[in-house]
Amino acid sequence: MAAVRAVVETRVLFCSLYSDRGSHFFVTPKAGEKVDKTRLTQVGRAMRDLGIQMIPASSPQARGRSERSFGTWQNRLPQELRLAGITTVEGANQFLRDRYIADFNSKFAVAPEQRGTAFRKCARPDLDYVFSIQTERVVAKPVPTASHPPLEISQTAGNSHFSTAPTTTSAASKTKPKARRAAA
Repeated sequence: MAAVRAVVETRVLFCSLYSDRGSHFFVTPKAGEKVDKTRLTQVGRAMRDLGIQMIPASSPQARGRSERSFGTWQNRLPQELRLAGITTVEGANQFLRDRYIADFNSKFAVAPEQRGTAFRKCARPDLDYVFSIQTERVVAKPVPTASHPPLEISQTAGNSHFSTAPTTTSAASKTKPKARRAAA
């Protein structure tokens, strides 16, 4: 997601992302079957939140293009880094930004058929949230009884404390224990 975020931050949004069917892009219940577009990966969720269409490569020709591109990067890039004397991740990232990508694009880029740009401005101020790892969890709500009052959670300095909520004995509340916040 870091690479997609870098593009969004530097070049604004793109309309769609055409990718292989890797597990970081799509959920595929069984190998060789269609992707499940209702179950999103973290990348898929971030793209949905940004309004970017995800397009899975499904033809053998499309998958072959992806594999050839990966092969080029995996075979050529390590040699280029070695020749440039680069041994750190920071140095490699700077080499990619300052030199390699421009050289690579000058050799392999294809001119677009139409003039203009497909990029759109990103008006979202919450990219930290969009590109964060998010999970959904379901917590069953227990039904409190007089003998098992609800638990209350209070947090202080990063520690969770559990306490039992006291019940009241007034006639109006005998059937329902009242919950109150535990003091922090």
